[in-house]
Amino acid sequence: MITRNVRMRSTDDIGIENDVCNFKFLRDVHYPSVSFEALFLNREEGFYELIQNIISLSDTEQSQYIMICYSELDTLIPNTKLNRYKGFWKLQSSNENGFDWLKNKHDFLSEIDGKIKLSGYALASDYDLKKIISCFSYKKMSFYTYLNKKNFDEKILSNIISLGDYKDVIMYFLKCEGLVFFLLGDEDYKSSEVVVISNNSSLKEIRQKAKILCC
Repeated sequence: MITRNVRMRSTDDIGIENDVCNFKFLRDVHYPSVSFEALFLNREEGFYELIQNIISLSDTEQSQYIMICYSELDTLIPNTKLNRYKGFWKLQSSNENGFDWLKNKHDFLSEIDGKIKLSGYALASDYDLKKIISCFSYKKMSFYTYLNKKNFDEKILSNIISLGDYKDVIMYFLKCEGLVFFLLGDEDYKSSEVVVISNNSSLKEIRQKAKILCC
């Protein structure tokens, strides 16, 4: 549970200069945001625990919600037959076995200036989420989103991903009233920090409850 050992910061607009985070791809994403930061013995387990704690503060019926992980390579790669065959998930590594254990995953490919951009998303159970975080940590171009199943349209998402714009994928989930999570890491402080962005009323509730618990 979120306690006094957690540092909380918030902003009403993540799309302008703020004290939460200032990623270039979040410019003009004018949504409120809250971040939670704490020290854990294991940084990746800390990310997972913070996400679970944030969800527990939200006013959501968890049986109606799904967790999705989206990630993409941060550079374009050669347009070779092998790279096309492998796709995003096979080019990642997890215990030297790839992501074969991750069942509900999807690959996407976009051609840009003679090279290819690979990306993918996966529906993640609690077990999947914990394992993905342990593989990706905060150094990948990735985020996690928690949203109501009824708002999720796989076809629309696929069309957006195929266009190859990272911010557009983020905006899709925000417009679906999802909670969008980013992981932040500090190489000096070694803390776990999770930023959650949303226009969902749940974010206001999360912020209010967290203020009480963190005080």
